[in-house]
Amino acid sequence: MTEEPQSTLYIKQPVTGYCVSPPYPIPVPKYSNWTCYLFGATPGNGIQWTPHEGKVPNRFVRFMMKLCFDCTWVEKKND
Repeated sequence: MTEEPQSTLYIKQPVTGYCVSPPYPIPVPKYSNWTCYLFGATPGNGIQWTPHEGKVPNRFVRFMMKLCFDCTWVEKKND
């Protein structure tokens, strides 16, 4: 398995006045393997949310979201 390198975007500001601005890197976060289908949504229909890596709720929170709000959490398996 190979990991995708974390990419960085650069924004170049235009030359204004007497100062030339250098490019400023903007870090792009890596997303987790979990996707939440909110409020009864299904894949391809409705609202879905994929959190950043390390920001996935624990098992109890995912279970309570399923009971109270009909939110389904699905983990993508990397083969």
